[in-house]
Parts: sequence; structure tokens; C-alpha cells
Amino acid sequence: MKELLWLAPFGSTLAIVFSIGVIIWMLRKSEGTPQMIQIAQAVREGASAYLKRQYKTVAI
Repeated sequence: MKELLWLAPFGSTLAIVFSIGVIIWMLRKSEGTPQMIQIAQAVREGASAYLKRQYKTVAI
């Protein structure tokens, strides 16, 4: 069992490196057409408004 003790730190490090790689890959990709960018902005605004409302409700 002690032989597998190294597995947790190794797996965690591997997961973090993989996540950073995926983030870099995604940030390098194009955001899409102007229409897609406009739709994404509208979704972001709606999600932000929804979360603000939820936080207010939870705070009360």
C-alpha cells in the first residue's frame, strides 16, 4: 500500500498540468463569428444578472 503513496501527488500534478494545457489551448482559439461573440456576450450578461439576483436572495 505504501508503494502507491506517490500516486496521489503525481495524479494531482498531472491533472493540474493537463488543466493548464486545456486553458491555454482554449484561449488561443478564435472566439467565433461576430454574431457568435454577440450571443456569448448576451449570455454572459444574463448569467451575471441571474447570479446577482441569486446572491441577493441568499443574503436576505
